[in-house]
Amino acid sequence: MGVPHGIRRGPIEGVSRCARRALIVWVYAGTASVETAATMTTLSAGQVALVAAGLRYRIRGDEDAVVIPVELPVDMACPAVVRTAVAVLPDSLRLRLLFEFAQNLGYLKHDATRTDFVRALAAEIIAAQEDAVPVLVVPQPHSEEATAVAATVMADLSVNRSVAELAGIAGASVRTVQRRFRAETTLSVSRWITRVRLNEAIALIARGRSLQFAAHSTGYPGASELIRAFRAETGTTPAAALARESCSEVAKISLADPGVPENETWRNINRGDIFLWVVTGRATVTAGGVTTAVGAGQGVVLPANVAVHVAMAPQTLVLPLGFRYPDDAELFDSVRALTVVDLSDFGAADLLRTAVSTYTQVAVPGSRHDDIFRVLTEERIIARVPVWSGAGEGRSGSSPESLPEVLSRQRHNYVRRMTLARILLAQGKSPTETARTLRYAHAAAFTRAFATAHSMTPKQYSEIAHSQPGPVMVGKRINVPPRYSLLVDPGATG
Repeated sequence: MGVPHGIRRGPIEGVSRCARRALIVWVYAGTASVETAATMTTLSAGQVALVAAGLRYRIRGDEDAVVIPVELPVDMACPAVVRTAVAVLPDSLRLRLLFEFAQNLGYLKHDATRTDFVRALAAEIIAAQEDAVPVLVVPQPHSEEATAVAATVMADLSVNRSVAELAGIAGASVRTVQRRFRAETTLSVSRWITRVRLNEAIALIARGRSLQFAAHSTGYPGASELIRAFRAETGTTPAAALARESCSEVAKISLADPGVPENETWRNINRGDIFLWVVTGRATVTAGGVTTAVGAGQGVVLPANVAVHVAMAPQTLVLPLGFRYPDDAELFDSVRALTVVDLSDFGAADLLRTAVSTYTQVAVPGSRHDDIFRVLTEERIIARVPVWSGAGEGRSGSSPESLPEVLSRQRHNYVRRMTLARILLAQGKSPTETARTLRYAHAAAFTRAFATAHSMTPKQYSEIAHSQPGPVMVGKRINVPPRYSLLVDPGATG
């Protein structure tokens, strides 16, 4: 059977990157490899591997492979090992792990209590590798200043720079950099640098390099200084650690299936059209006051510049497949449509590959974020319901009078601002920076508006967003559109 139109096939090529958090790599289909500084582990369909925070890794897969990366909460200090820990995932847990991946993408409301499953899963993977060579856990920072410092350090580990010099390169004060590192990695800047260097050193030694070479490559004057630093952090020497025999047994996971809980999205106004796929269950989609039910095997296009909300019953999973940006005339001047599409003739593996390629670094080369929109042929469209954005008052287009719950321009702008606020806070901007970027008169006005919309302060939201995987998994920072309206939000004055 041929590949459905709009689905791109080919080998999986993930870029080499440093795991900002502990990561479960799940091979849903086909065969793939996880390459770290010291080893390359081959995984077959149904297997999962654990990559600890701070390790540099790369994922590759054959043309049939579907590889799903699932980031773990930042406080999960999973012990790293030179040999990658591997386990077999029971079929009964596949849907729940897909839900964990969905939470990584940041479109569901945060729930800090939903971590028991991934914690238990990581623990069972680790159990099979408890005698492996230890590597220090190094969580990655997420704020702009701390990320700039981390990038400078990792660009050349042989160069020793003071914290003051690193802060100057990042354009921040020493106090700011130290505070950000403590909050985001639980480590001081100097200890974070030490752990990064020791991880690289043990990887070099595991590949056959000498102690002297590893020391000079990672900024230590000689082998004795490297050994002293490694012993201080791990309680053993590099030679003693590498003398251990790594356990070769593949772990067997015995967790009970917790199911997929009821969940929902925030009310969003997106600048692009979003293509969603209902994997299983039934979702209720509301756009511009129009509500429709979408069932398993169906897709729905959420139109840009329209207030949208998706509610999911228990055991319902919804994944985004892609997005596109309409041109300005279509975005701002016309009535948009909520479009329901039949995807029943698509294989789950092909649709999952599309979602992963669009929203993570594990992509099919050449894939684009709008590939999936090529499936919008007339024979697949089940329904196309016009909706009204509320932002086009005074512009050309159909009248919204016949549609329910039309947003005023002010309310529309408020929902759009809150959408952008969540994105910016998740990217690491402070509440004050976010208020300034969104052009609030002062931070207190922004805090009041945000608390009204979310029943929590911006600071509380930031803490939740940074403790859980979120919408910055792809690694690209999202900027506020230059044409963003400056209308005043409810609660933003005074």
